[in-house]
Amino acid sequence: MAARLKIRNSDRTLKVHHTAAVKHNAEVMQTVKWEALAAGPLIAFHAGCILGDVLYLHGGVEEKSSPTPSNKFHSYNMSTSEWIEIQEAGSPALSHHACVVIENRYIVLIGGWDGKVRTSAVYIYDTDKRKWTMPQVLGFSDQGGLSAHTASLLASGEILVIGREGGLHMQRCHGDAYILSCDVEKRVCKYCNYTSSVSSRSGHTTNIVGNAAYIIGGRGDQLLERLLRFSPSSFPPSSGPIFSKLSNFLCTPLTKVPCGRKNHIALSGPGFIFVHGGETFDGRIREPVGEMYLVTIKPSVQWFAVRGQSLGRAGHVCCTDGNRVLLHGGLTGRGQVCGDVRELTIS
Repeated sequence: MAARLKIRNSDRTLKVHHTAAVKHNAEVMQTVKWEALAAGPLIAFHAGCILGDVLYLHGGVEEKSSPTPSNKFHSYNMSTSEWIEIQEAGSPALSHHACVVIENRYIVLIGGWDGKVRTSAVYIYDTDKRKWTMPQVLGFSDQGGLSAHTASLLASGEILVIGREGGLHMQRCHGDAYILSCDVEKRVCKYCNYTSSVSSRSGHTTNIVGNAAYIIGGRGDQLLERLLRFSPSSFPPSSGPIFSKLSNFLCTPLTKVPCGRKNHIALSGPGFIFVHGGETFDGRIREPVGEMYLVTIKPSVQWFAVRGQSLGRAGHVCCTDGNRVLLHGGLTGRGQVCGDVRELTIS
């Protein structure tokens, strides 16, 4: 019996080692690439979203540090690879603004720099009627505005808006979080202060995973911050084949948390957040980086490096429909503004 038991334990040990080796080999072999799809408008610090098979892009700046935002509105059909400039009247000139889709129909632009001041205004584009409206906005100080902030759709249909709030002209930042509700038919949007305890940030990202909002970057310290008591986000979806493939990189966590960064992108997956690019606060020459990470939430917050193509970008747009992840524009080395559309692929 002893001999037989020893053989079985040996077999089990071999199987364990084999499983670990397979997982290790998968980690080594899989790499992420940003496959170029099409050339598009040269813009950075713009807003974007995916609705159906279409990637929508709005505003931004055409030159680095330009004080003059664009009012151009473009769509990229992912099925036909066709670009269209949407020219309906009423498109606002904005940069450093935020964007969400509500009711699977309306594109909501929130805040931003309009060329003169930071604004808390809201603009809504109806993709069915192809029409812009500017609703009445309530609940926000006339002396304050938003830029380089974030907007996240909640399951309730309301929108979580987190800094950067500040004076209309001054560089002062505040750390407020708001809940924005929009009544499209009545053309009324209302801000309600949620909390004033959030750290002041600019150029950060916010992702809702489970019942918490995770704020990353936008300052040199306190890389990640968490707000609790939220319902799960209803858009974009956090599951799909691309996220399943990304989860294969969750093998060996980093022993040191990355440095602070801003003007990066972040997308939420099932139990993790994917982070790419941005400008770092580590004293390096301020050129956009191409670093990629996965951040897990449970059982604890851990950072994992994602190996792959180093595509240095900052102030870019990255959107997903759950099946595909598309990146557009932003700044690259030496302040060059890009216009390419790229798709995240894993090989």
